[in-house]
Amino acid sequence: MNSPANFHTLIEMLKSYKRILVVGASGSGKSYLSKKIAGQLDLPLYHLDKIFWKPGWKASSVEEFDQNLASILTSETFIMEGTYISNFMHRAKYADAVLFVEIGFFRRLWRILSRSFSTAGMVRDDMADGCVETISWSYFKFLKWALKFEETKKRLLAESSQANIPVIFYQNR
Repeated sequence: MNSPANFHTLIEMLKSYKRILVVGASGSGKSYLSKKIAGQLDLPLYHLDKIFWKPGWKASSVEEFDQNLASILTSETFIMEGTYISNFMHRAKYADAVLFVEIGFFRRLWRILSRSFSTAGMVRDDMADGCVETISWSYFKFLKWALKFEETKKRLLAESSQANIPVIFYQNR
């Protein structure tokens, strides 16, 4: 398990990988970092939220989601951003490396809240068309889940180890 000190070092480490999963807690900066990496390495970027969600925040079925992922996973190159623990092991079978984006709890909370309020009423570019950001009861349920990420992190690390995939930790600032 490697932990590069800065973005330049991270890019150097990732150059040898062509299929990269980018995971981490909500608000850790996965989407932003993935865009920067995709640009530097000239790899196609896929946001799992764009693949999973349908307009109006309608969830895809497991079958639809897996079917939509199939052609991406069998392609020669990709950066796939998003945690989605339910099918992580399936995606890990096709990946060369897992990039685990980390950030402190309070900074992550601040990012989640500021992103939500600054994008309320809009569709983020890393989200599916028709999925307008709102502050509602569902949002608070999401926030509760997002802030309990340590349990998810342990499971992701165990599954990465089980799949024998290199894990790179990156402390996002």
